[in-house]
Amino acid sequence: MHLRNSPNTIPAGGTSDIYDDYTDFAFDTQIDRTLFRKDVLSFRGTYIRENSNLAASAFMSAASPGGHHLNTVQTNVEFHYGNRLTGTFGWFNVNGTVDTNLYAASPVTGSANGDPRSAGVLANVSYWPWQNLQLGAQYTAYTRFNGGSTNYDGSLRNASANNTVYLDAKFIF
Repeated sequence: MHLRNSPNTIPAGGTSDIYDDYTDFAFDTQIDRTLFRKDVLSFRGTYIRENSNLAASAFMSAASPGGHHLNTVQTNVEFHYGNRLTGTFGWFNVNGTVDTNLYAASPVTGSANGDPRSAGVLANVSYWPWQNLQLGAQYTAYTRFNGGSTNYDGSLRNASANNTVYLDAKFIF
């Protein structure tokens, strides 16, 4: 996908003669294997590469001049026990161009070193008490966030402070 000339690619206060260009490439795969006649084991993988030339952002000092890239890799394995219970374990890794303007230091969401690298693992359990209701719990643990495992934002926040637990109920129809 290539994105250019969109209102979303001109930073607020920017000029309409200079643009931010984005080109994304992606690959994903999934392999399913039926076990014991009713259970399914799934393996999934995704790779996304975003290339960008942030000329408009650089013009406004919101990014450094030149090309940028961002790579995302995600994998997981999921086991479906019949049609009522699933468990998933996954891993993710993000890396890209270091840019202290684009990834500036700030509490919580910032990067002390301008590095977008993040990594972690996730675990998920879902249960269907009946066909149209899914109950789920997911835990995401970060080993690295915005370029660091400790003091990643310059405000003494560690990557593990972003660990999350989600509990959800989905009505499916």
